[in-house]
Amino acid sequence: MGSPEIVLRSYQVRAIHQVFDTWRRGSRSVVLVAPTGMGKRVIGLWLMQYAAEAGRRVLFVGNRRLLINQAQVDAEKFGIDHGVLMADAESGNPAATNQIASVQSLESWYFYEKFSSIPTGEGLPPAHLLVIDEGHQDVGRYEQLLRFYPEAKVLVLTATPVGAEGRALRPGA
Repeated sequence: MGSPEIVLRSYQVRAIHQVFDTWRRGSRSVVLVAPTGMGKRVIGLWLMQYAAEAGRRVLFVGNRRLLINQAQVDAEKFGIDHGVLMADAESGNPAATNQIASVQSLESWYFYEKFSSIPTGEGLPPAHLLVIDEGHQDVGRYEQLLRFYPEAKVLVLTATPVGAEGRALRPGA
């Protein structure tokens, strides 16, 4: 028996159409603001599956272990081949085109040259699409991450478009 297909609700389909329309109009980045419980992570995983079927690489990033674990469980439930880049991660396929990652792990493992404060991004997984869960948090870290992916499309998922420090994530700015 195969993995269950991701079945989207009508409002999730509309949101995906709006994301694609925005990208088609030339925007590199989209911030999807929707209430808690709308299924933003499912939309991100659907896009991950869709992109992978087209031969594209996706990096799904969150700033808390809980978010990474939730995305990993859902990816497994839907049969999406993926790796996990997070300290103490015990599952996932490191060679998969889809990677689910903690921004802290990416930062500590790849952002900086060894023994230096010079940001290089060397060794980061390649990605055509970055999906950032709870993008209103750790804005500075996400902005740094986006600098390493100047050609990638970006989808930021949030219910709160402005972070606690009063700064909004401005992908590509």
